Amino acid sequence: MAGRLTPGEMIVATMIGTMRRSYAVEHGVKDAHRFNGDGYQIDIEGARAEMITAKLLNLYWSGALHLSKPKNALCGDVGNIEVRLAMFDFKLHAGDEIDKQMVKRCHLLLHETDKQKGPLPFVLVVGCNGHYVLAGWIDGIAGTDARWFGDPFDTKRPAYWVPIPNLNPMPELLSMINAQTRANPKL
Repeated sequence: MAGRLTPGEMIVATMIGTMRRSYAVEHGVKDAHRFNGDGYQIDIEGARAEMITAKLLNLYWSGALHLSKPKNALCGDVGNIEVRLAMFDFKLHAGDEIDKQMVKRCHLLLHETDKQKGPLPFVLVVGCNGHYVLAGWIDGIAGTDARWFGDPFDTKRPAYWVPIPNLNPMPELLSMINAQTRANPKL
């Protein structure tokens, strides 16, 4: 599933990401899992990834700042879905598929703490600057399989690096969401 954010959507997500980072800086909140890159860029693109996920799955996105979210909360970034971003600069056009370069470079990253979230789905969003592909998903239990644990790109931050070919297809998750909505229309 591929999509673009409108200029207005980009502005809203940028504001949410900036607010998240500003709060973290002001309150001395450390980045998770020893991340040491550009926190503003990651928070802004992370908010954009959440927004495109909600848009493509037709779900509500609150844009919550996650300031008081308990570490073991069984709630996600978009409803009960956790969103993970792999930054990849490319331009989308009608009919784009996930290409070989993307498959080689991009993975869904999970950490030990994600096991606690159990069956919650983790969606991999690939892209940046308003152009994104929802590459697939996996639940927190299946995604923390020992065969994917390591540090293949020498980031000094070992994690579970789930390759795109091992992710479940997005239409499967969309079907599950639609079935839940039909079963409980108040969701």
